[in-house]
Amino acid sequence: MRIPKIKFSPKYRFGTPAEKLKTAEKINSEIFEHIVTLYDKRDRVPIREIEREYKKNLPETIYLSIKKLTDKEEEKVGGLLSTYFKDDNAIKFKMSLPACNNQLKFNMLPILMHESAHLLDYALNPKKTKTYAKVINRCGIAEDLDNFYFKNIYKTDSKEQCTAIDIIKLKQELRKLLTEIPSENRIITLNYFKEALESEIFAFKEEQKYISLINDSKDYMCYITRNAQKTLEKFKLNEKLETIKKIILEIISSERGK
Repeated sequence: MRIPKIKFSPKYRFGTPAEKLKTAEKINSEIFEHIVTLYDKRDRVPIREIEREYKKNLPETIYLSIKKLTDKEEEKVGGLLSTYFKDDNAIKFKMSLPACNNQLKFNMLPILMHESAHLLDYALNPKKTKTYAKVINRCGIAEDLDNFYFKNIYKTDSKEQCTAIDIIKLKQELRKLLTEIPSENRIITLNYFKEALESEIFAFKEEQKYISLINDSKDYMCYITRNAQKTLEKFKLNEKLETIKKIILEIISSERGK
């Protein structure tokens, strides 16, 4: 059976991680320029139109659907990119957006570009979907790890005040989690968290870029008050990424010393 395509061909995936991010930024910008024209003389657009325009302007076809966030998803996130697997293979992406009556308001476009950044990151870096597949197939606790991620790493409660103590608590919770996981799966688990954070940091930066673009341009029809950069700082995602990297190095060093 032919596996649906969820990654770009090598000609797009060539280069260092930094070069791939530049490629993702370029594609995201090109997609935005097409999608924003859908909002001429209207402030909301049906998701099906966005999906059609999005697919038309990707450099290559990948298996993607765009849907409205479910009520359960809205309790956790403002937008979501989901990856679906069959056996060991990622077979589909689904982008979920905060749509009303299956229409996306103009002021939600930066969230679309945030999720689009995730999509492009994974399409250009298929090893990230392979890491998640390993978490599912080897660890068998993907749901538990997702719950851990949202509870301890990517806190999405806007009312919660994130302070330095979060980093201390994260270290404690990570070490506790690792004691419950077989040693052969610890690096896989930490890489899963690391890659998720790297993608999230990139997506927040892309979101802020489009918030600023819309707010600074007289061509667009509304001012967006959301500040993705402050959200990135509040959740301390960069600090948490560095914490996870250090623990990975500690484990590698410990294993080599045995």
